[in-house]
Amino acid sequence: MLVRFASNLLLLLPGLTCLSYIPPYIQNTALQIQLPEGVIQGQARHTNGLSMPYHSYEGIPYAKPPVGELRFKPPQAPDKWNGVLDANGKVPHCVQIPPVDENESEDCLYLNVYVPKPEPENTGPKPVMVWIYGGAFTFGWANGSFYGPDFLLEQDVIVVHFNYRLNVFGFLSTGDLASPGNYGLKDQLAALKWVKTHIALFEGNPENITLFGQSAGAASVQYHLISPKSRGLFQRAISQSGSTICPWALQTHPAKIAWKIGLAAGFFRFGTTFDLVAYLRSLSAYRLKIAAMIGPRFTLKMEEALTFSPVFEPEHDDAFLTKSTLEALKKGDFERVPYIVGFNSREFGIPQKEIGVTKVILNLLPSKKFIPQDLNNRARMAGYAVKAFYFGFQSQIRTKQYLNFYSDNAFYRPIIQSARLYSKYAPLYMYEFSYQGYLLGKKALLMSKDREVNGVIHSEELWYIFSRRDLEQANEHDQLIRQRMVKLWTNFAKFGNPTPSDDDPVLQNTTWPRYQPEDFSYLNIDLDMRVEKNFRSEAMEFWRKLYDTYARPPFNTY
Repeated sequence: MLVRFASNLLLLLPGLTCLSYIPPYIQNTALQIQLPEGVIQGQARHTNGLSMPYHSYEGIPYAKPPVGELRFKPPQAPDKWNGVLDANGKVPHCVQIPPVDENESEDCLYLNVYVPKPEPENTGPKPVMVWIYGGAFTFGWANGSFYGPDFLLEQDVIVVHFNYRLNVFGFLSTGDLASPGNYGLKDQLAALKWVKTHIALFEGNPENITLFGQSAGAASVQYHLISPKSRGLFQRAISQSGSTICPWALQTHPAKIAWKIGLAAGFFRFGTTFDLVAYLRSLSAYRLKIAAMIGPRFTLKMEEALTFSPVFEPEHDDAFLTKSTLEALKKGDFERVPYIVGFNSREFGIPQKEIGVTKVILNLLPSKKFIPQDLNNRARMAGYAVKAFYFGFQSQIRTKQYLNFYSDNAFYRPIIQSARLYSKYAPLYMYEFSYQGYLLGKKALLMSKDREVNGVIHSEELWYIFSRRDLEQANEHDQLIRQRMVKLWTNFAKFGNPTPSDDDPVLQNTTWPRYQPEDFSYLNIDLDMRVEKNFRSEAMEFWRKLYDTYARPPFNTY
């Protein structure tokens, strides 16, 4: 009774609202780790595939809950605790837009560590892979049921993933010191610092950390490569389907959005940005979330920035990003570590019934609507050039033309440009994932009815890296591609080279060459592994000439 009372009392303490503690009679010292902040106890598990033993530690606080006065502020170091913290993963997601389920809270800055084969005879520190989830900077979460670490663990690497603040909670910016923004990126930074400092306690090697992410997580990885704040915290990086210079990855009008949120939340009086932020800080999480959903023009138009994205901050001590990442890439002003960059063969995909409606809208749009926002030139000739190249001024736009335009504009051209620039200074490997399996993808998005549409859509490669218990059973080909993806990624984490040997039957004895600015070679990951060159060369050359002809520097995306 006394133990239960003490445990409940701890739950009421500020900063410990989501934590629970293990009574002495069910403690297991073999599953415990002494951290500087206190003791945690994990769980003994087995992987789905090889039934390999591993220990999971889910729900470790890496920062104080960003609530009350800590909302819209950089993360603070976590408080210490007494007792044995139950690292069982029962912690909420960060607040989501749109809502996913009821398991969300501002008190969400927790991380998970998965340690393979935690046996006494295993000696030597293990490579570490730290995952950053995607979700358009507005939704997403880190847990073992959605991003299952099983396949990676079976290659004897430690896996870490963590929650970070999203949408208005993670990216509200007034453009000045009232709320500089980028709190989600600063959460990521705090998690990386935690890993660097603590991972040796989990048998991990703090000098062999690979940071990898997808979509918004991929852009986040590149932001960490460029931000001076993240230097020295990791030794390799992987960006899957995202870059800092994608047009959706940078918000250039954050103050306008902040004021619209304030208006939707009832801030009608005149005041400074500090008054606005103080008002928004006083709201309940629910009221702020609703205002963030209805205040700004919430959009996923991929030719423009997402409503909540990273921003350039004014110079101050806690600033994570203050200057153009495009210029940093051009100058080589980034952490020069080995880097994998790539994309799927049909990034942009939406349900079949929505394609028809969108094509009608595109047919009605004037040419100027096709001009990239960051071209800084609204001349109609640029719009005519884009519309002519992709659609030929036809009376009816075909599905394939529509998807090519959005995939090139939102993903391929900025990702390839970032690869070209990065590869001039450090080792870079580029890939195209083109295996058309059925774990997710076309089948889920009902695209298979249109014979024009094929390829691998955005996010589909994830389920060949992570295990998910809610997906259907993988067939023989799916399993082979899964083995390949996991082998390539973990080889890179271990050696800094995805194909350290040309004698590997799983990889068809393939050597993945470094990407060179002069030949643009990349690995096409499919049932038949092959090295190719000049991905969509005609389209990429069109965009290069468009920028050379019409762009008015400076610009920050591409």
